[in-house]
Amino acid sequence: MAKRTIDNIKLGLFVLVGLGLLILFLYMLGRNKSIFSDRFEISVHFENVSGLVAGNNVRVSGIVVGIVEEVQLVNDTLVVVTIALNESMRQVIRKNALASIGTDGLIGNRVVNLLPSKDPAPLIEPGDILQSQSDVSTEEMLRTLDRTNQNVLDISEGLKETIERINNSTQLTTLLNAEGLSRDLKAALTTCAVRQELLRSPCRISGKWLVISGKEKAPSAPSCGIPPWRTN
Repeated sequence: MAKRTIDNIKLGLFVLVGLGLLILFLYMLGRNKSIFSDRFEISVHFENVSGLVAGNNVRVSGIVVGIVEEVQLVNDTLVVVTIALNESMRQVIRKNALASIGTDGLIGNRVVNLLPSKDPAPLIEPGDILQSQSDVSTEEMLRTLDRTNQNVLDISEGLKETIERINNSTQLTTLLNAEGLSRDLKAALTTCAVRQELLRSPCRISGKWLVISGKEKAPSAPSCGIPPWRTN
């Protein structure tokens, strides 16, 4: 009887340990942590993290290289973000790299993007603080779009009022309905067409004679499409 009780206790302890390990594994998996790889921590200072939380991914050139460990609000203008990077990144990331907050996809979770700099600098070490780079947020884009829509609305309203004033203008109606307007306009267009034809013609008028390629010709014979009576 005593031996059976001991066996039950051992079985219960085994189940509890296994359940604890399973909970720990699920917790580490939910936080995107790796049990078998070493990591080191660095910090980044932001003014606004735009919804970044612990557990979000950290990327370099689109590759996940770590996670966000902690997001701490220091004051109204400073948020300290602690990130854990894979140990292999100590040979890749340098101290002058910049950090920015982006989005995983169009409407996905927030991520921290580490942007390498082209300037030479020492390799990063545990405990270093990287500079942040402000990025255009979705909220700012929506606010800008709202202002643009309002400006378009104002312009359309002004255009609508202008068209209504033109339609209700009696002076413009009288001018358009004038009998001599079309005749005068046609005459003006005809005069412009004649002058353009004279400018395009290779002939030059000198007194009553046409000068064509340096030779004078009597105006009685039409030349280059210019009637003789146009030479006077």
